[in-house]
Amino acid sequence: VSSALVPLGRRSGSGSMDRRARPSLAAARASVGGGRRSSVPDITSATLEEEDEEEDEEDVQVVIEEEFLETEEEIESEEDGDVEVVTPTKQTDDAEEDSDDDVEVVEPEPAPEPEAICLLDSDDDETVAAPTPKTAVKAPVRVKTEHDVEAVTQAIAAVAIKTEPVVKSQFPEFVKAEPVEGEVKVEIKQEEDEISPLAALLRECGQSERDVLPMEEVISRFTAAGVLKIGEGTYGEAFKCGGNVLKIVPMGGDVLINGEPQMGPGQIRAEAAIAKRLTRLRPDYQAAEAAEFKAMTGVKCELPLNSTEGFINTAAVTVCRGPYAPPLLNAWKKYEKERESENENPEGFPEDQLYIVFACADGGVDLEHIQLNNAAEATAMLLQVTVALAVAEEAMKFEHRDLHWGNVLLQRCGVDETRRARLNGVELTYPTNGLAVNIIDFTLSRLDMGDGKKDVAFCDLEADPELFEGPAGHCQSDTYRRMRKATKGMWERHCPKTNSLWLHYLADCLLSDKEFPMTAGQKADLKGFKKRAMGYKSASEALWDDMFVGVWTSSHV
Repeated sequence: VSSALVPLGRRSGSGSMDRRARPSLAAARASVGGGRRSSVPDITSATLEEEDEEEDEEDVQVVIEEEFLETEEEIESEEDGDVEVVTPTKQTDDAEEDSDDDVEVVEPEPAPEPEAICLLDSDDDETVAAPTPKTAVKAPVRVKTEHDVEAVTQAIAAVAIKTEPVVKSQFPEFVKAEPVEGEVKVEIKQEEDEISPLAALLRECGQSERDVLPMEEVISRFTAAGVLKIGEGTYGEAFKCGGNVLKIVPMGGDVLINGEPQMGPGQIRAEAAIAKRLTRLRPDYQAAEAAEFKAMTGVKCELPLNSTEGFINTAAVTVCRGPYAPPLLNAWKKYEKERESENENPEGFPEDQLYIVFACADGGVDLEHIQLNNAAEATAMLLQVTVALAVAEEAMKFEHRDLHWGNVLLQRCGVDETRRARLNGVELTYPTNGLAVNIIDFTLSRLDMGDGKKDVAFCDLEADPELFEGPAGHCQSDTYRRMRKATKGMWERHCPKTNSLWLHYLADCLLSDKEFPMTAGQKADLKGFKKRAMGYKSASEALWDDMFVGVWTSSHV
């Protein structure tokens, strides 16, 4: 296998997990935690609902919402504190009483200060008058919320000063308030993000629904140099197109993939978000952004504090639709003829099938299949992985959580070539010893989304209990269980120790599953690192291991 993205849901190699049905993981593929808007939006409107005309005043609820509509008329209660139902009528000289609904019409009386809040309930097209603002303001307030108390204050203030009616159905519910035993009970409800999972994924990809093009059109810019299928997984296929690798995953449809339900757009979004954000850590990406900023503004932009080229360069993440593209089908059939694919032929997908396409650089050969020439290459691989994880920990609270030897790609380069990274503003330089590392596959990863939000992209591994049931003494299986113990099953939380656990695993792979020339001293160094990695709390801490100190150098930017 010469490249590659190991697609979703597959553990690779003799030291890896057996392929098995994992619908629960597909169903749980990562939530973007938080996923809600600010708990304190501007509150400028209020709706008072009466659930039953015959019920007491205490059953009336006030719903605070985001905006006021234009008023139809201002109506004031004639009796202080009483709630009267009022039907909105056309402005005429005389108000008409609606006998069918038995609703009393109250004529508005001009007054320097309003004594009631008049609101339009869109459910029954009736206007009701609320208790006076003075009563509402003077009443004790009991807050029932975990959100900012200032939001409650704003809500009550909005009730106290606004007199215009609003249509409830126009706005999402934010606050409910009701009189309870002489008090005003206020409950803040955090507003749900109304955007659909597909719309959220499209936004992450920089697309709209109008931009969802046929697959053949989307991949045409990559396939001119020819297509070769290089790998497959339970949920998708990997193709090499010139210097790029395409990972294609059907999503959101009803057709089973190898007997498994398709992943949904919401589950795919987390991996897309992580891949794009890790690409932003690459020095070439940051330099291009700075150059573009300078060209537009004439101002030199300071580079970010953290950078690394240790993660695969994801050139594009795109949603497309339609039947499988003919060039890919031809490559799939050739692979099937030569190597007997375990996957079902993708030509059966319908015209309206959706896919996500990850277009990445060709990262080289995975650690499982590459032949290492010496211990220096093995040490350089471990150091590069450690640096990349340490930078991503600092920049985005990143954890890979599935860094088996199929997800570490290696490319041959000059023996004397070095790499650079920035860790919290400190420039690091370190040798490659002839191998450049690219880390791939972020299906199980965890990362803070940033962008001014508190959202977290992660995968709830508890939804896939089989992941933790591998054989005892098998290092990869043991690593999943150790992660579970370290995180206490709270996968949304940042626990950088998971990264050091995978460094322990990689050292074990080098010692147990790879064959290359090394002296007794070099083997002892690897064994020492393996033992110490188990105790580190993060990759950042592992970077100071005795095996690495003196190998990398640093300088302040």
